[in-house]
Amino acid sequence: MSYAKLRNRDVGFRTPVANVGDVYLANSYASANDAGMRYSIPAGSHESMKVTNLDELWYYGTLGDYLYIMTEIDE
Repeated sequence: MSYAKLRNRDVGFRTPVANVGDVYLANSYASANDAGMRYSIPAGSHESMKVTNLDELWYYGTLGDYLYIMTEIDE
């Protein structure tokens, strides 16, 4: 998915209710692990945001937690 060409910049992120904890999004591995630099998506949530490049998106969560990404791609 990292090399996919996004049709538009709208990307949806969903986390299942069964997740143990929050899933965090950031623009680097270091930021994903830094509480002051990351964006939190709680278990059972759906968030939409503008993303220009999936290659620059990092996520971090508890082992076994899931993050679903929904968007339209050209290729």
